[in-house]
Amino acid sequence: MAKILSIAHRGASGYAPENTLKAIQKAVKLGADMIEIDVRRTRDRHMVCFHDYLMHRLTNGHGRLRNYTYQELKRFTICGEVIPTLPEILKEIKGSCQVNIEVKERGLTKDLARLVREMELTRDVLFSSFYHLELAKLKALDSRLRVALLFSQLPSVSVAMKIGKEIQAEALNLPMKRITQRYLRQMIDEAKRRDMKINVWTANSQEDIQWLKETGVHGIITDFPDRIKSIS
Repeated sequence: MAKILSIAHRGASGYAPENTLKAIQKAVKLGADMIEIDVRRTRDRHMVCFHDYLMHRLTNGHGRLRNYTYQELKRFTICGEVIPTLPEILKEIKGSCQVNIEVKERGLTKDLARLVREMELTRDVLFSSFYHLELAKLKALDSRLRVALLFSQLPSVSVAMKIGKEIQAEALNLPMKRITQRYLRQMIDEAKRRDMKINVWTANSQEDIQWLKETGVHGIITDFPDRIKSIS
């Protein structure tokens, strides 16, 4: 059986506050092969790692993240942890494992491409997004940049392959919810023919992880990256 990538969802978010340096450090310590993080922009155009567009679920703040400057964001914490910038997170991960940057909003492509090139992380970063046009823009900026189509609902095999080919996607990141063995095997077979990979999010239970391993996915996105290696 080929090695299944352990992809830490928002860092090791099952053990530490999501998208924080603490979660990243825990994921590295647990031996994750890749760490998935989210990126948004502040009012003064700093790129920060944060999942939601609203502040209240994760922090003691309110309103939209984009309405705050980065200095203003420093007033708020996620379970005591500060909201980190993307460069801070990338510096922490660099040299340890790969990174999956989920692009959470439009208009970040030029800055993301420049940052990854400046940090010499072109081959270590995989960009994913529900905004598939943003991924196409990244590829247009630099064909060396790696991209993965992210889906919130299960797409038809033909549609997924068509879009993947059009934007030269390396992988498809599919939701675990409502996925079936027949569908997944068909998607994996078609992806292999086109030299693409299939990753599935978010799988945390032993049963789901075992099933995905047996089905033959390339990577499993999970809040508990150590479980991928511990479940045979």
